[in-house]
Amino acid sequence: MNKAKNPLLSVLPTIQSDAEMARYLARNPFDSKEWRRENDNPAMLRAYLRQVFIPTRLARNLAFTILDAIRLGYTTRDPSIAANILAYFQDVMVRNTLPVDAHYADGMIVTGLTGVGKSHLCRHILQTLPQVVERQGLPHLKYVKQIVWLYVDASIGKGVKALLVEILRSIDDLVAGEYTPNRPDRDSTDTISRIVVRALKTHYCGILGIDEFQAINAGNNDDRKALRSLILKLLNANIPCILIGNPLGLRFMEKDGVSTQALRRLSETTIRIEPADSIDDEEWDSFLWGLWACQLLPRSKRLNKEISQEYFNATGGFIGHLVPLHALAQKLAIVAGRETITVEDIKEAASKRPLAPGMKRMIRAFVEKDASKLVGFSDVDNDYYIEKWGHAYREAAQYAPSKGFVATQVDPEYVRRQARLRAERSLTGESEKSRRTSNVEKDHHLSELRKTAAAAGGKKN
Repeated sequence: MNKAKNPLLSVLPTIQSDAEMARYLARNPFDSKEWRRENDNPAMLRAYLRQVFIPTRLARNLAFTILDAIRLGYTTRDPSIAANILAYFQDVMVRNTLPVDAHYADGMIVTGLTGVGKSHLCRHILQTLPQVVERQGLPHLKYVKQIVWLYVDASIGKGVKALLVEILRSIDDLVAGEYTPNRPDRDSTDTISRIVVRALKTHYCGILGIDEFQAINAGNNDDRKALRSLILKLLNANIPCILIGNPLGLRFMEKDGVSTQALRRLSETTIRIEPADSIDDEEWDSFLWGLWACQLLPRSKRLNKEISQEYFNATGGFIGHLVPLHALAQKLAIVAGRETITVEDIKEAASKRPLAPGMKRMIRAFVEKDASKLVGFSDVDNDYYIEKWGHAYREAAQYAPSKGFVATQVDPEYVRRQARLRAERSLTGESEKSRRTSNVEKDHHLSELRKTAAAAGGKKN
């Protein structure tokens, strides 16, 4: 399809190479000496770092995927094709017969644990595009405001109806519309869902991003059913979706199993973002090199493995922890009058960061690759990490049914179950030890009290 003939595509950049994508995504105000003269307050370092975007390989690949999804959606809704104009005014979008390359998907799932940077990645990529474009003179349409992308947070309210109302309010804010019902509590979820699809079609929405998707998809069955229906309606209307959230909450469950239709049409492009496995991880290395250059210090020594390892030990490979840690370490170095960040600054920054005990335990789990420390976290798919880190097979010999047992022949389900039990025992072992110690101390104190009482009785007699 010729881009010039399809006005909807004019908002998308023409990027052919990986290097072009890196330049397109990159943001680093620290490169500007003028900016640094005007922004030299150490207390604002964390805010300064929020303006930075480091185009790692993962970021570039995700950007290509998102732009391709928008491009495909606009190609299949090209207003210069008569059949698409007819479909534009229909309630349900009818797919045309344009050839579609098999590697494209109707939408995508971006998943990962909290702190891996998935929301930041998706938002930044979308924000490189204009959000609203005023169109005049489209075939059969005198005027329309094209919404290139829309991004909403599913956790902002309770239930799928709250999400639908938030989408309509966002549309109204962008196009000065009046789509949001005055009394949404009086309308059914299905009615509001139809209004949402109609509004997104009317304004040629290029892609809809739904963050914290698990907030609804892990809720009650009625919400899951309504959400599943909404996603399929959007996909049928050739409106791509990005579903962003926790791995455990991005499953489409039917009454008797998995919604194969929804998963089939979304799982073609599923991107799971993981914390770095080590300092040799390509994403970690690339990101940290870019972040290390973002300093207010007069001299920053060359990044080395010792510093990288210290950052890794303090963050577990989570990018979401690395950025604030780098800001605090840099601030401590500035306050101390040093010209560069030292390992001691990173250690002190790590000790001063206000992390909950549970988060510290999770970081240690990822540093040590110890799945036992992940037991008890309801938002972590523990079995996945038992398999990934190989604990199950390393422990297979311990559960061997015979002398001639070979680890690779073990029943994976059996080994996972045994490994999980061991992890739970490891987690509770310390508390049981404390209870045993407490009982010994209690018995000792009771014995001493009895001796004292007996001695006092003897004196009285």
